[in-house]
Amino acid sequence: MKKYNIPAFIRKYELFISKRVLYFNYSKHIVSTMKPELQIQNAKGRPVAIIACSGDDSVPVENTYILKECADYADVWIRDSWEHFIVKDCNFKNVEEDTEYCDYIKQFIQKVVERQN
Repeated sequence: MKKYNIPAFIRKYELFISKRVLYFNYSKHIVSTMKPELQIQNAKGRPVAIIACSGDDSVPVENTYILKECADYADVWIRDSWEHFIVKDCNFKNVEEDTEYCDYIKQFIQKVVERQN
């Protein structure tokens, strides 16, 4: 939201509302304990792909490496992009047009299948 010049007071209000909605839907205990570094440990060795964008100013790319430390077996792809959402141009209606993203997903699935055989 900061990247789109949304005023700070609106960003702060949106965060407050989002947390309240999550608390209402999932309980305060669950929301307060939902930390990515703990959640990724729930994979317990199952295939994990961590995808981030190098220019994301919402979630720093450094967070990717923190998650990788918690699941060293995870596959990591850092996309050279500014977007927060990893699909090119945030075009979720036509994801198939993002061949770089689709190729990564296909390759990851292929590696998982090969490991299982």
